[in-house]
This record gives sequence, C-alpha cells and structure tokens, in this order.
Amino acid sequence: MRRLQDIETPALAVDLASFHYNMETMSAERPGSSLRPHVKAFKSTAIASVLE
Repeated sequence: MRRLQDIETPALAVDLASFHYNMETMSAERPGSSLRPHVKAFKSTAIASVLE
C-alpha cells in the first residue's frame, strides 16, 4: 500500500469504508428519498457514479 504523501497530486483519496458507511447512514435517516449532493462538493465523476 502506498503512503498518502507518495501519491502525485492532484489526486482523490477516499476511505471507502467510511464513504459507504456514511452513504448507508444518510439513506437510513430518510428512507425512500434520494441523495443529491452538489457535484462541486467532491468534483469527481467516480464519486458521482456511485451516488447515482
């Protein structure tokens, strides 16, 4: 595993376990509703595709 300081920037570093936990928690807060965060919050098509 590479160290964070060894990754060339700009780069997106995401703790996937925390990301998925947060998604599940937010979904549980409002069952039946969809989450639509503003794309500028994360500026990543990879994250946007997970949120679809």
